[in-house]
Amino acid sequence: MTSKLYISDIKIARQKPYVYCICILRPSAFVYIGQSAEKRGVLGRFIGHIGKDGTLMKKTKEAGVVDFEDVTVVAMDLTDYRMFDGLYSRSRTALEFLIHSSMKAKGCKANIPFEVISYVNNCSLIHDENIQRIAEEVTEKICKTIPFFNNHKEDVL
Repeated sequence: MTSKLYISDIKIARQKPYVYCICILRPSAFVYIGQSAEKRGVLGRFIGHIGKDGTLMKKTKEAGVVDFEDVTVVAMDLTDYRMFDGLYSRSRTALEFLIHSSMKAKGCKANIPFEVISYVNNCSLIHDENIQRIAEEVTEKICKTIPFFNNHKEDVL
């Protein structure tokens, strides 16, 4: 079996504030929303997620899936928004929560229905109108990029 890893921008492995979406197509359709500003970037977070004790692995096992394939990771760089800076950011936590919630609502309406399996924390900043607006914009960008909303099911199956 040949596996392929495609990285469109090496900055995904750098320390920056990101929100990201991990999509799994097979054997079940899952979405995992996360956020990070860790030293190894989203790539480092992804490696942690798929490790033996990683959060993504735990969540897929809870859903009855041990191995999976056809994984897409979409990362949104948040460096243009100062409010998301810092290793621990309540604003990024709020953004992650809002995107997670929005994706849950969209999951059953997608061309390929999916389940959102990420674990997120709520915080009072979810009521911030600016963060809500950014969450809507980011969610729309994610939906235009991930395979579940592709109009040609046969292209991704």
